[in-house]
Amino acid sequence: MRILLSSLFILLSLSQHALAQYYSLTQPRGYIQRAYVKYYDTDTVTIVTGYGECNGEYWEIVSDTNHDMTSLASAEDYHYIYIDYSASSFPTITVIDTTTEPVWSDAKQGWYNGDDRCLGVVWSPSGSATVFNFATDGDGRYWTTTTNIKQLVDDADPTGNYVSLEATAYSPVNSNALLVSGRALDSDGNVTILIQPAEETYAELCGDGHSGYANVQGWMPIQIGWSRDLEWYGNDDDDSDVRIQIWGYRIER
Repeated sequence: MRILLSSLFILLSLSQHALAQYYSLTQPRGYIQRAYVKYYDTDTVTIVTGYGECNGEYWEIVSDTNHDMTSLASAEDYHYIYIDYSASSFPTITVIDTTTEPVWSDAKQGWYNGDDRCLGVVWSPSGSATVFNFATDGDGRYWTTTTNIKQLVDDADPTGNYVSLEATAYSPVNSNALLVSGRALDSDGNVTILIQPAEETYAELCGDGHSGYANVQGWMPIQIGWSRDLEWYGNDDDDSDVRIQIWGYRIER
């Protein structure tokens, strides 16, 4: 009987060990399912249920989990939400936030700050240590629900040439698209407004109007590694009333 119990104990231990290693051995590098960040209130975000891989470890979130932000300050900045690798007891994770940007890791196949994997990123506006109100989805798209993230141009005068816009500071380092809007006015007739990434002239948003008004809004692809700066164009005879705003971003994780 003692031998039988010992054998059963060894078999059970081996089975539990094999089960514990199942996900980490079969989970592809970089895999992530849901676990995206959504708005809760001005200083808290929610990480929804999901699972994935972090630096070779399987992790899971079995119920929506709130995270109180610690890196908020009264200044414009993006705050990145990470799995804290060293503080986690996998498959249970510890979540942290920081303004430190992640970098892409070929070896880990994800966006990491050291061994900490990025789950999401939120915007904090100037003058208020708060999370900007936003909506999001499982495809990594974040968009503001009350006002724009940043107005890059206000009452500008078109010149008939492309004009550079510094937008890198207003888009996350791991963003691959921006939600941009533009408006142009002309009291005399036809109006044109074009907005495009600084590095790509064929990914533009184009608005044409024939009654003194042109408006355009949409998702603009941004290749990873580009500056994320923009350019805009308007006809030289349009009025000095061009407005361009960033409303959202889509990220890789």
